[in-house]
Amino acid sequence: MTFAPAFAQQSVKRPATKPVPRPRLDLIQLGTFHQGEAEFKSSGGWIGLVPSRDGFAWTRLRIVAEKLHDPIGDEKCVNKITLEEATEAEPLFLLRGLPQLATKPVHTCFDRSENGSFLEQNPILLTCDAKAYSVGVVNSTLLQFKHGGKTQTLFQWPGGLSDQRGELVWAGDLDGDGRLDLVIDHSSRSNTSDLTLYLSTWALPGQMVGKAAHFAVVGC
Repeated sequence: MTFAPAFAQQSVKRPATKPVPRPRLDLIQLGTFHQGEAEFKSSGGWIGLVPSRDGFAWTRLRIVAEKLHDPIGDEKCVNKITLEEATEAEPLFLLRGLPQLATKPVHTCFDRSENGSFLEQNPILLTCDAKAYSVGVVNSTLLQFKHGGKTQTLFQWPGGLSDQRGELVWAGDLDGDGRLDLVIDHSSRSNTSDLTLYLSTWALPGQMVGKAAHFAVVGC
């Protein structure tokens, strides 16, 4: 004679792991921009990636934001971003939201003094700490980052890369974790720039880098 169990074993459901909250990051460059772009106030709390003797280094900075009348164009005003105190060299970009990065050493593997245009060299091969990486455009549409048998698609040009923006600006270790970070200027429209910061510490499972911040502007 067999007996049915008095109760069915209940499966225990583990609560889903919540993603770690990330701070809001702002990314800007110095210059004069159209109304509606670079809408920031004069403030501190910024760190800039500034050229140094050893490549690049983080520097704590304050910006001055001004609204100026546009004497040439049709806009009533434009936004101008400068530094409160000048540095020996202009920062490649400024970041706000991760002040702890200012304590991290920066290891540079590539900067825009080399040719980073994907239209002129593709893929771009990188060697950093004896590790091989590549960043390149596949089938004229997909921007892919490759390392150690892994491939991650970072961006897609719907109509293919031709006169749109596609340039590797900087590559190296920005956050001191020994893994490659990227700064790429890519845009799906001509006459526009979208400087994008990819950090290894912002990578989701299965990724090598994650999109941390970007700064989009339209050219004159």
